[in-house]
Amino acid sequence: MPSQSRRANESIFVGRADELERMQAAAAQALSGRPAVVGVHGPPGIGKSALLGEFGRRCGEFRTIAMTAFPDEAELPYGLISQLALALRGGRHELDWARISAEGDPVAVGMALLEALSIGATDSPILLLVDDLHRADRESAAVLRFLIRRLVADPVCVVVTTGRSVDPGAPAIVGGHAGIQTLTLDGLDLADLGRLVQRYLGFEGAVRDDAAARLAAWTSGNPTMAWAMLTDPQWMAGASAPAPTALDGAIRAIVGRLPPGSRAVLEALGVLASPVDLATVIAVAAVDGAPDELIEPLVGGRLVRRVGTDSVQFVNPTLADAVAGTLDARTLRRLHESAARASTNTGDRLAHLVAARAGPDPNLARALGAEADIEINAGNLVRAGQYTLWASEAAGDDGAQAARLTETVRLLVQAGRGQDALDLASRVEVLPPSWERDEAQALLALSRGEPATAMQLLERAGRGCPADAPAGLHARLAIEKAVIAVVLFDGENAVRASAQARALADRPDIERLAVATGAFGRAIVDGPTAALTELDHLPAAPALCAEGDLTGLTFRGTLRGVLGRFDGAIADLTVAARRREATRVAVFGVTAHIHLSWCQRVVGLWEAAAQTLAVATELADVYGRPYDHAALRSASAIGLALHGETSSARGELAESVRLSARSDFLGPSFHQVLARATIAWSEGAFSEVIAQLKPLLRRSTDQPRTDLFALWWLPALADAQLVTGRSAEAAATIDRLAAVESVPGSMRDTAVAWLRGRMARRRGDRAVALTILTEAVAHPDFEDRRNVYTGLVLRALGDAQYESGDQAAARLSLESSIRTLDRMGFVPLANRAQQRMEQLFVATDAGGHRDVLDRLTIKEREVAALVGRGWTNPEIAKALFVSSKTVEYHLRNVFIKLNLTGRRQLRDLLQLA
Repeated sequence: MPSQSRRANESIFVGRADELERMQAAAAQALSGRPAVVGVHGPPGIGKSALLGEFGRRCGEFRTIAMTAFPDEAELPYGLISQLALALRGGRHELDWARISAEGDPVAVGMALLEALSIGATDSPILLLVDDLHRADRESAAVLRFLIRRLVADPVCVVVTTGRSVDPGAPAIVGGHAGIQTLTLDGLDLADLGRLVQRYLGFEGAVRDDAAARLAAWTSGNPTMAWAMLTDPQWMAGASAPAPTALDGAIRAIVGRLPPGSRAVLEALGVLASPVDLATVIAVAAVDGAPDELIEPLVGGRLVRRVGTDSVQFVNPTLADAVAGTLDARTLRRLHESAARASTNTGDRLAHLVAARAGPDPNLARALGAEADIEINAGNLVRAGQYTLWASEAAGDDGAQAARLTETVRLLVQAGRGQDALDLASRVEVLPPSWERDEAQALLALSRGEPATAMQLLERAGRGCPADAPAGLHARLAIEKAVIAVVLFDGENAVRASAQARALADRPDIERLAVATGAFGRAIVDGPTAALTELDHLPAAPALCAEGDLTGLTFRGTLRGVLGRFDGAIADLTVAARRREATRVAVFGVTAHIHLSWCQRVVGLWEAAAQTLAVATELADVYGRPYDHAALRSASAIGLALHGETSSARGELAESVRLSARSDFLGPSFHQVLARATIAWSEGAFSEVIAQLKPLLRRSTDQPRTDLFALWWLPALADAQLVTGRSAEAAATIDRLAAVESVPGSMRDTAVAWLRGRMARRRGDRAVALTILTEAVAHPDFEDRRNVYTGLVLRALGDAQYESGDQAAARLSLESSIRTLDRMGFVPLANRAQQRMEQLFVATDAGGHRDVLDRLTIKEREVAALVGRGWTNPEIAKALFVSSKTVEYHLRNVFIKLNLTGRRQLRDLLQLA
């Protein structure tokens, strides 16, 4: 029988030849400059970690970065991804991890790590090994997804392991993302089990005929269970030892054969965060003996490994769970009590006391509540929610339990962790009827995308809350009602609830949020101009806005966009979107991003709008509610349709409808109507445009929403009515558009001029049409307005000039229209202008250059457009949320496809186009 020390120095890895071959092919792909990602699935103990280690040993050409998700870090934001950050520090790219991670935005974290990873891969190909992703914190999963989606031209190979059942954040990384290979590990076959026996015995000779078969029958080829059998002397002697039926049974068998002192150390390690210093483990275990003698059997049995000189940790988290699973309740309580006494960290001490609790403990509940208050004041709402959840479990009476559980739900919803809050739904359901339960159920309904139901429950909670309850409780209920009223576009209720919240607020964050919701409520009731006066306290420069006012900044930007003040709107919404901190403004989801993308698209910042939606999608994957996802899909459908990709737009629209199936309010359907109409408009199906948009003219339960955002849809309806010969209806629609609240010289005025000029042409008033359109173009601010309707006015002017006999001017106007619409990304509209040009004149040089640019992919056109504006590669990378290496890759392809030698030639070509 080989010694433990010898077995500790040998690898027990056997088999997996097919899997290794596929993984090595992925590594070869990465070495060629094409990133590769492999996802490995399998049940506990099947050998995922061993496969990962063996693959890493075989990839000597790579710089290997290994990351492991540990259970005790599952609620620690960026706990897993911080391992990557630490590995990348000290390279050519300066990475300020403390500052970046403190911002709380997965996209900002992802961008910083993407750049560092890309620069690091330039020095040496990188092999990124991520073990047990299903245990990772949600933020780390989001950052990994962000990185993987944006690895385009970097020599990086990523291998991720997960269990059979994966975390909601994991499938998009390892199963639901195009281009990712997936491997599923099953048990070892007879031949490999025979090799496992040989490795254990330390020779290459024949193994007893029945040994491998017995292992297969008793373990189903699970290597960890098989190892447990091999360490059993009775089994090795041929006796009929009981076979483990699950991984914890295998670990129990191994633990039972350890020396008593080593077994106590292993059990203590099972309740401690890993890694941990050896002295603490021995103190918690309460055993005597030399540390090296106590730990050697554990290292030799491949259960733990040393970390540095003074610390130890389990070989993988699966073993930690399995060891804890072998302990009875009494032993677990004893060990957690001992760990609490040994802990110097308040949070760790309280966690151990919670685990050691055998029944109600009001004193512990009060201590947990006090710690939650500290975390709330520090802005750590998720951590505070963990403490309040524990406090609810330790509370000694139903009232205290309901209050603490409701507080937990509220904190999680406010922090944007709606899915985590929904995990508590069954606990909330069994609470005795109370106003606290009604409040918790209201917040859960909001997380499910059912704000109308949420409002009904909050109304009931408000009626049930005692009149003599602290003012802060009434303020909390009022601000929750105000938030939901804004979602429902119930302006009067939003104004009333916001005023109540401001009057009763005992915290500045509630007061600031109430100011914002009150202002938006007034916009719904009285219009955006009046509402903006209530946000005058915000600094003129949005970058100076305080964290607590980001919701107000979001609403100011939204209302500026509604008024057509796009420069100010984009400035406000860009800051609000980029400084979005989950613990502060997640209650309004990705509102800033959706409105920012609309403003960007209208003024022709197509690539910026696409990236804004991409970022919003990343955030919604972590924090979003169903209607956030539905709104994003509708916005994406609108953008794709305006860009000419109607097939993809229909797919996005269908997904939006699916995601909003359970919504109980009209917000998602409004966005979907706009998406359907935009698709029809892009395809020239003008009767369908009318069918979709005309019902919005009628008074409806969602009229406040359609009125406030009338500038989004009225021009398209009037255009469709003109094209289909419904002049009287078009005239009424144009009059309604002209009455929309806006600022002089805004997009509204340009759209009205476009439509009224065409209306005059249809009536035969060519001189009137020419006057209207010429005056619009001659306006001093026409060139600066920079919106889609400037291109459409130019096209209409060209038509009017041609009909008046001025063909030279008509040609210039149409060419300008083509260039304007094409540069702004409105492909169908540019194509129609081009077709009109070709009807009237021979094909122009501009059309020829557009054909040249059509050779490029969408991403290559985005990069080329920004180069044409004089942007540097780092500036482009930041705008498009990719690495500088990826920009170089796309730019190289642009040069090859267009037969150019450098940026100057590209800029010249774009000026001609």
